[in-house]
Amino acid sequence: HGTEASRHILANGNLSRPLFGPQLSGKKYSLIQDTDNGRFDRDTTYDRAIGPMQIIPQTWGKHASDGNGDGNKDPQNIDDAAVAAANYLCVAADNARQGGLDTAKGWTQAVIAYNHSYDYVQSVYKAANDIAHATP
Repeated sequence: HGTEASRHILANGNLSRPLFGPQLSGKKYSLIQDTDNGRFDRDTTYDRAIGPMQIIPQTWGKHASDGNGDGNKDPQNIDDAAVAAANYLCVAADNARQGGLDTAKGWTQAVIAYNHSYDYVQSVYKAANDIAHATP
């Protein structure tokens, strides 16, 4: 989260350099036309995932959060982005009507809503499971 291409997270939670995913032009990834007039992703043609949590601008617009209490809602800040992602996942699980994030179906539906790829769901599951088992 945020350490792509030699980036690092600063003490205040900001990234050392902004992080933008590839254009969502429909070629290699989903097609998502610009939804933010380039405000968050600096692209006025297509959307790009933004920040350490790689949130789509339209999603950020709905779930933006001030996770570190500094008065700003910044998708390039890990604290803000993590709270926004958590809010989005909770809403997605509720909308799926498969139970909350504490059920297998609710969790799966929320993660697939975040990124429409079952390979992604498996990757997130594995990472979460590895972290859970590594924690004393």
